[in-house]
Amino acid sequence: MSDFLQKLNEVTESCYRDEALKATNLHEHLRMSRSALHYKLKKHLDKSTAEFLTDFRITKAKELLLKSTESIKVIAFQVGFRDPNYFSRVFKKQ
Repeated sequence: MSDFLQKLNEVTESCYRDEALKATNLHEHLRMSRSALHYKLKKHLDKSTAEFLTDFRITKAKELLLKSTESIKVIAFQVGFRDPNYFSRVFKKQ
């Protein structure tokens, strides 16, 4: 795993629950420009920043759904989604 991907996963793991973390500000947490983050994500994962962050959160939600008795609404909030209805739509697409 590249240093970039390792750092990206560490930062995202520590911040993904915060609904204030968005594709538009993830680069600040990584201390790089928005365009540099976009370029590296496309190069390494072939995803946009928004796709990466959404996929990360959905993966965490799947883990919680398997381990938890919490409602989907509660889990949606726990993984950083503000709107449980939007979470459900995105989850069904995955």
